Amino acid sequence: MKKVSFLLVCFLYSICIVNAQWIQKDVLHDNYREIHTSDITLIPGYDMYLTAVQNIESDNVDYFVNIVTDNHLSKNDILLFKLTNGEILKLTANSVSCTDTEYIKNIRPTLNNILWGIDEYQVSTIYIQTAIFRLSKSELKKLELGITVARISYNDTYEERCWRKDKIGKFIKQAHQLIEERLSTPFGENLYEGL
Repeated sequence: MKKVSFLLVCFLYSICIVNAQWIQKDVLHDNYREIHTSDITLIPGYDMYLTAVQNIESDNVDYFVNIVTDNHLSKNDILLFKLTNGEILKLTANSVSCTDTEYIKNIRPTLNNILWGIDEYQVSTIYIQTAIFRLSKSELKKLELGITVARISYNDTYEERCWRKDKIGKFIKQAHQLIEERLSTPFGENLYEGL
């Protein structure tokens, strides 16, 4: 009985960790405060996170959906969300940034799927692109209601993912709440949070 209880607690804890969200970044530069949440896989190969940019002087806040991928994206690409009420929300990429990162890959030789010989490593470069899609307050509220399909288009093709239960809308709602909580405290007060 103790083993079953222990396994149940471990299972529930793992679910909480997988679905946990947090503030990934909170920076201040040139009178603008920028807050990024943790990310979620929107479509395989495309991760998404929510960003808020607050003008410190005017207290105005702008929201953005950011899509990160190592696939090709460009300005004016389209992100479509089909909401649970059947409405389709269209977002257009305002900008795309590209960064390169290096990773080390083990290319140890194999024979009949068995590793043999000395480890060999190869340094490769990956180009990561981030597309930024601006959201109005009303669009943000619509996304929080629920999303059943997400589609991102580039050139003449697209990638799509469907859900039976809303997962992305819940993520956006929780991310928005986290950002609002963080915006309600002055910059720097959360520096020691979670340590």
